[in-house]
Amino acid sequence: MKKYFLNSIKILLVLLLLYCPLFMHLGDLPVRIWDEARLVNNALEMQKDGDMIVTHYHGEPDMWNTKPPLMIWSQVLFLNIMGNQEIAFRMPSAIAGMLTCLFILFVAWRYMKSYWYGLIAILILITTDGYIGDHVTRTGDYDAMLTLFTTVSALSFFLWTEFKQSKFIHWFFIGLILGIMTKGVQVLMILPAVAIYLLFTRNLIEILKNKWLYIDLLILILITGGYYLTREYLNNGYIEAVSMNELGGRFLNTIENHKHGFTYYIDLLYNKQYSTWFIFFIAGTFFTFIFTTGIIRRLTLYSTLSILVYLVLISFSSTKLAWYTAPLFPLLALVGANSIYIVYRNIRESSSYSISSQTPGIIAFIMLIMFFFYPYYTIIDKVYKPRETHDAESFYLLSHYLMETVEGKHDLEGFKVCHDDYIGHLEYYVNKLAEKKVNIEFCDAESLDVGDKVIFHRETIMKKIEDRYNFTELDNYFNVQMLKIDGLKGTLKSTSEIGDQIE
Repeated sequence: MKKYFLNSIKILLVLLLLYCPLFMHLGDLPVRIWDEARLVNNALEMQKDGDMIVTHYHGEPDMWNTKPPLMIWSQVLFLNIMGNQEIAFRMPSAIAGMLTCLFILFVAWRYMKSYWYGLIAILILITTDGYIGDHVTRTGDYDAMLTLFTTVSALSFFLWTEFKQSKFIHWFFIGLILGIMTKGVQVLMILPAVAIYLLFTRNLIEILKNKWLYIDLLILILITGGYYLTREYLNNGYIEAVSMNELGGRFLNTIENHKHGFTYYIDLLYNKQYSTWFIFFIAGTFFTFIFTTGIIRRLTLYSTLSILVYLVLISFSSTKLAWYTAPLFPLLALVGANSIYIVYRNIRESSSYSISSQTPGIIAFIMLIMFFFYPYYTIIDKVYKPRETHDAESFYLLSHYLMETVEGKHDLEGFKVCHDDYIGHLEYYVNKLAEKKVNIEFCDAESLDVGDKVIFHRETIMKKIEDRYNFTELDNYFNVQMLKIDGLKGTLKSTSEIGDQIE
């Protein structure tokens, strides 16, 4: 009974630690441009049209976002539960982050016999800037869910090499199947490290003799291949679009100007995404050869191998995006945890304390609190009342204004929103305002009429309006401008009147 109570306290401690970084103020920032905005619109259209196979954008099959729809299905589920709000689209990512942490704890506690090693790895993961941020656990993108499934597959394979139980082969393939249904082939990038480790540990022949390898592989092909073929049947040209967006087209060619040097990801991890813990990753790898033995040593070696192989693969890709590193963070946390756990374990097992038998454990626990206090405080400061970064602050000003308008803080009745780039992130709020019976729509800055009230925030639009129209400034909100069009330059006649005269 006492052991059950203590274990419950330990689990509760983890859940409390996870809540703030993953769920606090999750819906406060407006919808992010590009991927999150696209998924938001895909999910809203799926909820409306009921088509669970072919994702749509503006009523047409989406051939730009060609990923399978597991993430979008999850968003539709939370849309139905929570209603149409930002947090509903981000809840699957936050839950995926929580499940990733709990799976790490489960593996460490059950199979490595160390709750504290798992807890340290979790604390590193949830204080990693690249993991608790945009495009991973704090936004409605694919990468937190993908990371969950790469982690499940990678660790399940490792457990098979340790215990040779067929259930770990099942877990491995379940992770692969769900990973493919989340973000296509990216989950398969863990396989080269798997193959190398099989050769290194001399387990290749044994796994090739296991019937479940072939049965589970067949199930994977039937499920994932079945989806792709079904969508191709319903949406002709889909597989060709997938090939261009996700396979050779993205790896061999630079897509959408995302071109960087070979060391891009290492620099990103060292300087920003994993900067707090990078030195502990190096120490964890080094200390493995000196201070550890058994399963923790082998897991550290396997994780390090997986990290290096994955890094090499994505570094060779012509298209480089910051969030491609997301699947690395749990593995980096496991390696980094090794160095801290060695210190924790040595303190806890020390016999130099004579006050009581509990003293070493108490001192070790206090050491963990002191060690993680500032990183945890820093990440809480990041997510509590989240703020835009300096680079994003001006970019999302109009999004914030529209979001506040939806909340009833501003009145944009009769306004037109001018934007000369991708509008998916703004479209979400314009559509919500339209649902509230607010007369608002998008417009082209070169086709305005007398009396039009426009709102915008880009200097390029301001230049077009200044060059073409006479106008009156109505209001401004930092760089968000609100104007009323008086007429064309040199005249007070409307553009429609000019057109009538030409005719």
